[in-house]
Amino acid sequence: MVKLLKPDDFFAARPDPIWTFTGDDDWNSFNGFKFRTMGSRTVALLVGSRGHLAIVPVEPSDKAAVTTNDIIWQSSTQHTDNPHAAELVPAGKHAWPDGRGTAPDLFIVAAPGEGGSLAVYDIDADTAWRTPFAGGHGVLWDPTAKRLWALGNSSLSSYRIQKYAKTEQGAGEVDHTGSGWDLGDARHEIDTPLMGHDLQPDYNSHGTHLLITTPSQVFRVPKRHPGKRTSLTLPVGKPGVPSYKGSQKVKSLVRTSSGLYVWVRLQGHGFNPDAVWTDNAISVGKATDDGKIAQVATLKLPKGDWTYKARVFSTDYS
Repeated sequence: MVKLLKPDDFFAARPDPIWTFTGDDDWNSFNGFKFRTMGSRTVALLVGSRGHLAIVPVEPSDKAAVTTNDIIWQSSTQHTDNPHAAELVPAGKHAWPDGRGTAPDLFIVAAPGEGGSLAVYDIDADTAWRTPFAGGHGVLWDPTAKRLWALGNSSLSSYRIQKYAKTEQGAGEVDHTGSGWDLGDARHEIDTPLMGHDLQPDYNSHGTHLLITTPSQVFRVPKRHPGKRTSLTLPVGKPGVPSYKGSQKVKSLVRTSSGLYVWVRLQGHGFNPDAVWTDNAISVGKATDDGKIAQVATLKLPKGDWTYKARVFSTDYS
């Protein structure tokens, strides 16, 4: 289940969500979600571990409980792809490199399975093109630079969206058929520690920085000079849990426009199968004068609830 909480209720003993999405059994677990604008509507982009992709409406004042019956658009990848992140490039927001023309609504997915890939889905035409990308875990559109950032197994890269025709060779391993959209002009921006996991904007940076997480380190990355990234030190995890020693184990990290950091750190032990990849708490912290992050609050989830990622409710790309 995906839940949207009001800031005022965030630290209540049992916060009451103002919006939820509940999938059926086929969804199994949600690997990723984010909020975007599609036309005049606020929507959520969802990806599930079994290969499901969906766009659903987010209208708390109209309908707070959304289900699979309310899906606006859906598709699927191979079950083994295990998609982890999605991005929406809205119609009219993507300009060609030479300034001519626009793209339709494009739904872009990062998946680590089967070696890893990035897939571009044309929502209007219901077509997709896949580009190999090892360990794909994160995607973020940059509307200013008109490039797509992608986080993989050991690299942060960027791409330009391009149109292909039937006679052209695509960015993938085989020729395209028909016409559509794919990724080109690939740039390897920086190497990252193994198993890059989460890629998010730093909403406090006015569009200049990204945040990336890996099992061992967390970074703040300037878009114009990615090589000048800085390592962030989050507070030590739960005392007495050996797997935290020497490792940050952060599954998701985002920074609000007010400067607060919000993160989920996996609990990391085998006493409960849910705890291997999730946590039953969401942490909030702020930067200190010595460059570290001090934890200021923790949202403890109700008994039996586990979370994989936490996001800020914003449709902005940066």
